[in-house]
Amino acid sequence: MLPEHPARRADGDRLRVYPPRDFPAAVHNHYGPTEATVVTTATGDLRNSGNAALPPIGRPVRDAEVRLADASGDDVAEPGIDGELLIGGSILATGYWNDSRLTAEKFITDQAGRRWYRSGDICRWAPDGELEFVGRRDGQVSLRGFRIELTEIELAILAGGDVSQAAVVHQAGDDGGRLLAFFCGDAGESAIRAHLLGMLPRYMVPAIIRRLESMPLTVNGKVDRASLAHSLPDTAGEAVLDLTPQEDGGVFSAIAEIWGGLLGRSPRPDDDFFAVGGHSLLAARVTGQVRKDLGVNVGLEVLFEHPVLTDYVSRVKDLREREKVGSL
Repeated sequence: MLPEHPARRADGDRLRVYPPRDFPAAVHNHYGPTEATVVTTATGDLRNSGNAALPPIGRPVRDAEVRLADASGDDVAEPGIDGELLIGGSILATGYWNDSRLTAEKFITDQAGRRWYRSGDICRWAPDGELEFVGRRDGQVSLRGFRIELTEIELAILAGGDVSQAAVVHQAGDDGGRLLAFFCGDAGESAIRAHLLGMLPRYMVPAIIRRLESMPLTVNGKVDRASLAHSLPDTAGEAVLDLTPQEDGGVFSAIAEIWGGLLGRSPRPDDDFFAVGGHSLLAARVTGQVRKDLGVNVGLEVLFEHPVLTDYVSRVKDLREREKVGSL
């Protein structure tokens, strides 16, 4: 049983959901890197709040100072504007053991002689003076010319319901890589994809969406994103053999060749046409080529409704079979 006046702290990875108002214990969100004695900011009881998309990380604790800085190093004081979180005060470590280069990079001194630790975390001020965690500075990735904030995709997944945890990572590859999404909860993978397609631009919808029983964690209790990025092979071969139709009368290979010729790269069976460089004009060309090469009266809307290669192939095969039956 919980004690009469219990309290619970959220440490480690960022807190993504508010506790229910009737939760039997006070919940405080703590933030802080190892370089700043673990706890730098803290909130009050989060059961009585919940206006922001994500729980705040609070205000600085005793002996801690915080400020936000833009790319030029100037202070960011206006609420709602993103900036890198700099941490100062007596809670700071002196540096990294036997690594003067990294110490000089991460621990800086301003013109007044005060030391600051560059956290690499992007935050913003809330109107009430608390800090909101936005994401990691290295959490922004470039994919086929688009700048993508991975946290934005994670929030969209959480907003779909029946999801308790979500993580999106960028898996590098010779073709620019792809986005992988992992989640815990009762939602289905196809339901998550449909939800994201309704909320985000297609280039932000991950190529792979996988449900996990639990997230892998680092020794510090944070989601092990490096492990997730390497959890699925980045080659089309052994990663998706089970997705490739074995006996489809050549439909899969024919459509894959059409996609590859227009996209300029060999597609994976689980590729989303619009996530790997496709757009409406190319979709029209794909549709015309499929009609010509396979002799099936497929509409342009089919590719928009079934943008994943295996799904699209399956739909085209269904249409072709129906046309064959109808002609008998």
